[in-house]
Amino acid sequence: MPIIYSYPSKASPTSGDLLIISDVSASNQTKKITIGDLKDPLDVVDSLTATLPIEVSASTGDVTISSRAYGGGFTTGHVPSGGNSINFLRGDGTWNVPVSSITMSTKILPTDIAYLGGVDLSGAVGNVNLGTLNLNASNFGGTPPNPGLVDCRFLIKDNYWAQLWPAQVNFLGGIQLSSATVQTVAPEPVSSTASKTYSVQLDSNNKAVVNVPWLTEITLTTTGTSGAASWNGTTLNIPQYSGGGGSVGFSPMSIYEGEVQVGTVSLGGDASFARQTTVENSCTINKVQFFRMTGTNEISIYVYQGLINDPTNADLVLAGTLAQGSSPANSMNELSFNKSGYTSHTFSAGTPIIIVACFKSTDGGANAIGNDTLQRATGLSEAGNYYIDESSVPLTYDGIQGNLGEGNQYGVSLHFYNKI
Repeated sequence: MPIIYSYPSKASPTSGDLLIISDVSASNQTKKITIGDLKDPLDVVDSLTATLPIEVSASTGDVTISSRAYGGGFTTGHVPSGGNSINFLRGDGTWNVPVSSITMSTKILPTDIAYLGGVDLSGAVGNVNLGTLNLNASNFGGTPPNPGLVDCRFLIKDNYWAQLWPAQVNFLGGIQLSSATVQTVAPEPVSSTASKTYSVQLDSNNKAVVNVPWLTEITLTTTGTSGAASWNGTTLNIPQYSGGGGSVGFSPMSIYEGEVQVGTVSLGGDASFARQTTVENSCTINKVQFFRMTGTNEISIYVYQGLINDPTNADLVLAGTLAQGSSPANSMNELSFNKSGYTSHTFSAGTPIIIVACFKSTDGGANAIGNDTLQRATGLSEAGNYYIDESSVPLTYDGIQGNLGEGNQYGVSLHFYNKI
């Protein structure tokens, strides 16, 4: 049998070339196999592939295995060389030194109208904490801006330049003045008077206005020489009565002189006001007129002939009542003295008389034009929270006086006359 090494060599064997083996599983019988038959018993890798960052030069044959360095973007790789304790790896795969300072500059935000100390980040890299910006604002020390000539806008939190919005319901805002004239008259003291407080509103030009429902203005005329005074809603005419014949009336305070409401509003309830006066000219009286301001409840007028200081000798001579709802507010009211036995009386000039005006407070009360700044003195005037009903009015003044207090600054504007 030839010796193995005596056979010639093959430089490039293939998987199909034959080999002689001793089969240990078959009593060492000599058998032949191909080189390719050795692959499975030897567990030889057929081909090689890799997943990044591991790379292979080929899948079979001579293979080089390597690891790829990270090169930036959405890729993988091992940390490249070049790092140290003071720099960091950026997303583009390069090493950089963190920002240690920020260069400040002037920036225009958000238009070219106003300037603000800002931050220039053009050369910044990495994470930058801006901290707090100092706007370096100072108090405005000049004159108020001239609308239309000076830009009065301001920067709001949403980074917009805005102007002051007009005031609205539940929204703070600005208003315009209706006049540039400087007011030199001092304001009236703050008042808590009921029904006298009105809201400020804005007109179509955002100017502040207050609508105050003033009472009707009265125009006084003196046309005619007889008959009753008349009222047409705006004009009050009081005839100029001629003397003699019992036709002239007496007016302790003319309607024209009235300045305020006098009645239940004066004392906060039922109210009676008594005032001493004197008949100027001889006359006969059967009616009285006054201007009712508010309320439609009863108003009664009584005239006593005599003195407040001598009440037991002051006798009732005229008595009458305007029933509730019989005369409207804000109008002239005429009262006829309608109590039996006290409907008319003739007075002599110089006769002292006491005029008593009574106002009932329930159902809205009653008030007439008058004055609240008259002299108050003992023997001149009295008042009290008291309403005197026509059916029970005392025939002498002392029956009233016990319900009134001395001193009364109120007076009702009344016009007495005789109407046939």
